[in-house]
Amino acid sequence: MASSKFVDQVDVLGDIVRSWTPENREDVEAKLLAELEVETMVVLHGSADRETGDDDDGVAALGRVLQQRSFPRVKTLGLVYCRLKQEQSVAEIATAIGAGNLPNLETLNFGSNSKIGDAGAKLLAEALGSAKLPGLHRLHLIDSGVGDEGLTALANALGTGNTPSLTRLHVGSENEVFHSSGASTLAQVFGSGHLPALEDLSLQGLVDEEGVVALLKALELGKVGEFKNLDMSNCKFGLEGAKALADVLQTPQFSTLRLLDLQGNPAIDDAAILALSAAFKSNNLSNLRCLGLKKVSMSGAGLLELASVLESGHLPGLMELFADGAENTPASAEALVRAYEKNTALVALITIDWPTTPEVTAEDWPSATLQGNADFFKRRNKDRQIAMSRQFRGTVDSEASEENAQDAKDVETLPEKKETSELKPWKRGLSFARRDVPVEIKVCS
Repeated sequence: MASSKFVDQVDVLGDIVRSWTPENREDVEAKLLAELEVETMVVLHGSADRETGDDDDGVAALGRVLQQRSFPRVKTLGLVYCRLKQEQSVAEIATAIGAGNLPNLETLNFGSNSKIGDAGAKLLAEALGSAKLPGLHRLHLIDSGVGDEGLTALANALGTGNTPSLTRLHVGSENEVFHSSGASTLAQVFGSGHLPALEDLSLQGLVDEEGVVALLKALELGKVGEFKNLDMSNCKFGLEGAKALADVLQTPQFSTLRLLDLQGNPAIDDAAILALSAAFKSNNLSNLRCLGLKKVSMSGAGLLELASVLESGHLPGLMELFADGAENTPASAEALVRAYEKNTALVALITIDWPTTPEVTAEDWPSATLQGNADFFKRRNKDRQIAMSRQFRGTVDSEASEENAQDAKDVETLPEKKETSELKPWKRGLSFARRDVPVEIKVCS
């Protein structure tokens, strides 16, 4: 129901805004005013496929209406996929924000407006620096053409302390470029304590590892909130950045982390993965659900290290590991399968290119491929967890608390003999199933 209401409201506002002409200006602004008096969400959503036209006149009209008075009901202001080509349209919106007419704003979303650029970012920064927005939780400027100057201006605005409740900051994209100057300014804000609730950061496009390290060192100071999501994809993120990130990931603020996205960082190689592994093995990331390592320079050695992490039971909450583009050798693929086999709690979806296993024939069971064997163990583990959960719940419902503890212990140690016996056919022809052959991990310097 809420979703339907949101779509209907976006359509109403969009229809009014797009109906603006010089001739019906007063009528359109009157309709907008009436709509703004009752709405809590003011969102204009354009189309990513639209090649012609623009939304400048309508957005400017919306800005002028917002300047007329305070609108305390409005909690969300969004301009998404709008074709904004003129600075004046953003200036009108920024003026309304700076005047304090949206005192209860919680979400400000200017994402996917590639023409906003540094000029628009500076206008928004000026507004954020002058208006107190104690309830602002989310600021989105992804894929909006913001560069180093815009990032610096935004960082300075956030450093005023006017947005103490900000939890989510999303800036940049694979198409945008930030250098160390913008990153360093933002790092100063992270270390200042002016964003004590920040828990979700997406900052893409940092092309200087110096800036990456500066940001991470600032986060390590612990002046931010308990982090849930960290996205630093499409950055210049090499060994030094990996070492700095490993330190950050072992701090108390990151024990709550659920998503870590480092995709599109070609400087992340096997040595960087080994550096990050220190954090993975620290047991501080038990809540991590998703790890993005897509399109990095990881080879079999890095995958062997990750397999070792998973086999040992680290990252127990991991549900998704994206490693598309990694050089998955037969040895690393076998290690990943062994991780599923030996860590019976592992059910993570590992997205990767699996090599075939020529020495295994189609008659072997359950599959002639390493991917098939990995899928088999993943299903086994999931079924086992479901059975354990059902058995435990049934026991709790029927037994006294003292007996429950013993039953839970029994459930945790389900007979392994039966499983081992059932898996014997799978092991035929797969040399890595031998427990006495250790996996050697080497990283070339």
